[in-house]
Amino acid sequence: MLLRDNLAMADAVAALGARIEALAMPRGTRIACVVPAPFVRYVLVPWNADMQGRKARQILAEHCFRETYGELARDWIVRVDHARFGSAALACAMSASLLDDLARTTQERGVLLESVQPALMNAFNAIADPLSRDSTWIVVPGSGALTLMLVEEGRPLRVALVAGTLDRLDALLRREWFALGREDTWSHVRVCAPAPALQSLAA
Repeated sequence: MLLRDNLAMADAVAALGARIEALAMPRGTRIACVVPAPFVRYVLVPWNADMQGRKARQILAEHCFRETYGELARDWIVRVDHARFGSAALACAMSASLLDDLARTTQERGVLLESVQPALMNAFNAIADPLSRDSTWIVVPGSGALTLMLVEEGRPLRVALVAGTLDRLDALLRREWFALGREDTWSHVRVCAPAPALQSLAA
């Protein structure tokens, strides 16, 4: 189930609860919740050969969020992907209170919150055919904002949340490309709406 991104966080959680009730899901139904921007944020964690254990990567990712977002990030739950050797890793963060509210809302309605998925990763994982090894922008549209991730040879090079809509996509991508200092141009663009999260009845 996709959390609505055109509402304040509390209202979006309430709307999710109302939808569960409207669907009259049997007790024990397992659901996944897909969380879009701006309720989830992303950073690229730079490669650091001295911080490669799971705990060290976690500490480095939390530091990157605090550097980028300041004190707001101290309340966030951070998860970091495993990076290839020598490459940056993609990390995401969500408010701890959002995760608590989602767990409470689903529990009160008798359904099981099986997973909470960041929209960017949900959309990326739903891509059926392999990505080109060339530079590819992954674009996830939202309400008045786009989440952008540049991938090259399977490695993330840039991730950004930008204000704008798909009709301005080319200009927005050019701005992000310019910030990278690249002189060539990208090869592909994939616009990916978050896939509907699967629901299944508990056995």
